This record gives sequence, C-alpha cells and structure tokens, in this order.
Amino acid sequence: SISSTLAWYQYSTKAQAAFIGTSIGQSENLEIKTGSGENIRWKSNLTTTDVNALAGLSATHPNLLPVTPGITVAKDGAIPAKTAFKEGIETGETGYRGDAAPENVIQFDLQIRYKKTADQAEYLDKDLKLVDLTIMNNVDTSTTASSDLYKALRVHFAVVDGDNYLFANDSDKSDTAELITTTFGKLDTDNDGQWDKTLGYDWEDTTDVIYGENNTTETSYNVAALDLANSPLNLGQLAANENGTTIRVTIWIEGWQKLKGISEDNIEYPSDSHTAALWNPEVYVGKKFNVGMRFQADDHQ
Repeated sequence: SISSTLAWYQYSTKAQAAFIGTSIGQSENLEIKTGSGENIRWKSNLTTTDVNALAGLSATHPNLLPVTPGITVAKDGAIPAKTAFKEGIETGETGYRGDAAPENVIQFDLQIRYKKTADQAEYLDKDLKLVDLTIMNNVDTSTTASSDLYKALRVHFAVVDGDNYLFANDSDKSDTAELITTTFGKLDTDNDGQWDKTLGYDWEDTTDVIYGENNTTETSYNVAALDLANSPLNLGQLAANENGTTIRVTIWIEGWQKLKGISEDNIEYPSDSHTAALWNPEVYVGKKFNVGMRFQADDHQ
C-alpha cells in the first residue's frame, strides 16, 4: 500500500469571470457556491479552505492510498461511487483485497451559476467551459525517482444531468490525446523476480495470478495534449436559475498506472521501460501533488 498526499493549488478551482461591468451599476460573474446553511456564499475565486470544506477534508494534505474504479472506464464514461472503488492486492490472492476506504477518493460538488446584476439579479444559461486543468507534482515532489507521480492522478468531472469527462496527464506523450491504462494483469508483489502464483506447495500445480478485473481498461483525456486556453472544453449549458449547474469532481491516485519508481528485484525492472504498477513505497510515500481547475462562461455559438 502506498500513501500520498493531496495539496491544492493556491488558485484551485477558480472560476474565471467571463465579463465584469458593461455600465455603471451592472455586472456579470461566474460564481461557485461555498459554505452551507447560514454561511452560504457565492464566489468567483475559491480558496484552499473553500475547496477542502467542499470535499469534507479535515487536513490540508490528507494521506491517500492508490485505488482503482475496478471496472472499464471510458474517457467520457461514468465512474462508480466512492464506496465502490477497489484498493490494493495481496500476494497469491486473485482480484482485489476489497472495497477502498472512501477517504482515499477525494470528491466534491461544484455548484456553478452565471449571475447578471443590474436593477435586479438575473441568471443566464451560458455555456460553461473548462479553460485550464493543471495536474502536476507539488514542488516538494521534485526528486528524480518520484517525478512521475503526477501520471497516476485521475480527475473526473460528472456534470449533473450531463456528460462525464476523465482526465490524466502525461507530458511525455503530449501528442497523444487519449491515455489508456490497463487495469488488470500479472504482478510481482513480493519482488522475487517472478510473477505471483496461486497459492500452493512445490508439488502442486500453480498458475500465474491475474489481478484486477480481467480485460478492463481506463481511458482518459490527456491534459498535456489539450490546448484548453485556446480551445476550451464545453462542459455543458448552465441552468438559468439561482442554483445553476452542479459538477461532481472526483480525484484519485490510480494504482494501475505504471511508474518508474520500482524495486530492482521486480520482474518488470529489466524491461526497457523499467515501469510497473507496483511502486516502491520508499519512493512515493508522503509525496504531494497539485490539482487546479479554471472555468469560464461564454455565449452560445
């Protein structure tokens, strides 16, 4: 099991104002709901504290274990509930150990609206667009060994009553629009230079263990191949009311992502890529990463 930490950008989940001030006494703003009960506020720029509160996080940098949806997921497909994600595996056992603890999947709702204010408030049905999604290592994660941690991050947007989007980032494949992660296969979990076998004694027949759900994959949009600044991604149309539209954001560390920080004793180390889905805890434990996102509202084309 590998633990890591989550660290938000200083400008995490900022909503970019599409237009401010057409005449004296009139303004237009893209806003995100924060707080609850009597403390509800609509803001254009969310702080780290705001985002942590939305996600129900008690720590600024919570420890996370790698998990996986455990099913085939398309780049525009739905993902399971937090409680249905799967966690790590055990030597000699097929499949997964069980359902992942919900705290290892970060999830929060962004309730977004477009408000125009003149003599009275009015809510418009603008197109909501994603103009930036940054997935990267924190500056604390700067060692060569762990520099590829960001490749294991997954960010999923589920627009309520709308579309789904799954994102990852691989800057080494900036010309590849889709990233495909195989979420099953053989592993050398005890680093003995051999694939794990089904449990059995020397005189018994054993076979290689296939971990995970057979023939499952995970396809993501590659942020490194997207030019969101010049070609924003249209997430859908905002509802023209005071409640706006909700986007459920889910973030996790994908345990099946192959990384280079592996043991030299692992059977996969001699390969040309020197990467494996079994990471060395000494390399990745306690490392931080950043996720930042920015939205804007545009008129309908």
